[in-house]
Amino acid sequence: MAHPGAGSDTTRTPTAVYRQIIGIPPPFDGTEPWSSYTQRLGQYFFTNDIPDGKKGSVWITSITSPVFEVLRELCHPALSVQ
Repeated sequence: MAHPGAGSDTTRTPTAVYRQIIGIPPPFDGTEPWSSYTQRLGQYFFTNDIPDGKKGSVWITSITSPVFEVLRELCHPALSVQ
């Protein structure tokens, strides 16, 4: 017998799904060799099953402010702070 008020699968409200993240993305400040950093970051992506479409966003959140400013200046100078 169905639970009272339970609708069909097409009328259910989506439920948030939470999962545990292991570790934090390694910060990048420009002092570590790029090849070493990308190996560590790759392990973070692998361990946490980060999909390809979100890897760039995760990386942006792991760089320091000075590195972000350089990246922004190179990629989109119109957004640079004057």
